[in-house]
Amino acid sequence: MSAEPFDDKARSEFATVIAGMLEIQKFAAGSASMDDAQGFPKRKPLGYVYGFIDAALRSLGQDMADPKVGVPITFHVIRKLWPDRVNEYMDFVVENVGKQDKALILGMMYGGQQFMDFRKPDAPEVPMGLARFLIEGN
Repeated sequence: MSAEPFDDKARSEFATVIAGMLEIQKFAAGSASMDDAQGFPKRKPLGYVYGFIDAALRSLGQDMADPKVGVPITFHVIRKLWPDRVNEYMDFVVENVGKQDKALILGMMYGGQQFMDFRKPDAPEVPMGLARFLIEGN
C-alpha cells in the first residue's frame, strides 16, 4: 500500500519530527561523538538513523528507496543532528548503504525495530539505540 508522495512541505515536517525524536537520544548520549577515535563516522549510529527513518517512512506508506523521498529526508535529518558534518555523513551513508557492512546493517535493523516497537500502544520504553551506539561506538 503506497501513500501519496510527500511534497516539499510534508518532507520538511517529517524530517523535523524524526530529527526531534533522534535529537532526544543524541542529548541522552551526552558528549559522545559521532566520530570514532580516527575521526571516521561511527557506522552503527548512522545505520540506526537510516533504519529509524526507513521504518518511519514505511509506517506512512512511503519508500526510502524513492530518491525524491529517502535522500532529502535523510539529508535533512542528518543536517539537523550534525549540521557541521552533514556532507561527510551523507557521503558515508550513500557510499555504504547496500554494502555488507555488519555494523551499519546492525544499526539499521536496530533503528528500524526500535521505531516499530515504539509505535505499539504498550511500548515498554522510549527508543534509545542511537544514544547507546553513540556511547559504545562500532
